[in-house]
Amino acid sequence: WEMRRDQMVLPAARVLTVDGVKGSGVILHNGANGTYVLTNHHVVSDSIQTDDRWDPVGKSSSKIERYLPISVETFIYDARGRHMQTVTTSAEIVAYQQYGDRWDFEGDLAVLKLRAPLSDVPAASFISEEGYLDEVRILDEVVMVGCPDASALPLPTTGHIASITEEQAGVGLLLSHVFGNPGSSGSAVYRFSEERQAYEVVALHSMADPRGSLTDVGRGSFL
Repeated sequence: WEMRRDQMVLPAARVLTVDGVKGSGVILHNGANGTYVLTNHHVVSDSIQTDDRWDPVGKSSSKIERYLPISVETFIYDARGRHMQTVTTSAEIVAYQQYGDRWDFEGDLAVLKLRAPLSDVPAASFISEEGYLDEVRILDEVVMVGCPDASALPLPTTGHIASITEEQAGVGLLLSHVFGNPGSSGSAVYRFSEERQAYEVVALHSMADPRGSLTDVGRGSFL
């Protein structure tokens, strides 16, 4: 239990925007230079605003991005796994790859930096590109940890990888049969590595396709 708690449950986060959008995230890094959370771009896209700025000297306008505040919730549990406390911290967007459509898709990722670093909260481990190519296969069991349906707490769900051949605008996707719905976006999806004896993030939940309309493969959750 301690391994599952430290490697999957404690790194989970809930992301809230000023416009009421709720999603999930995972602690990407927690160290001397701050605490960073990885989520989906479409979870925080309404917090990215573009303004026109006029340059009277050059007589031209340019686009300036402005970021609205974001809140990130992390969670403290007791030794048995009972929720004890929710910690809310303001955060800012420091990088993103935009969410588009099937012809304009750059990965649907965003990195948030917490304004107040967290202490004693572990970051998740991420599989390397080499490990992903060498080890990840269809039918591998996976665990998704996030806040489905805007749940106030992370809820782990299990499933398996159904396809590794899908792409959107050249970006590789995983198709999984693991429960996900609004609020699950940004949830970390873990696979246990026998070689490294650790749960590693292999993907982030990005979109659900309950009708099988996104690709020819069928229904499921894309990661």
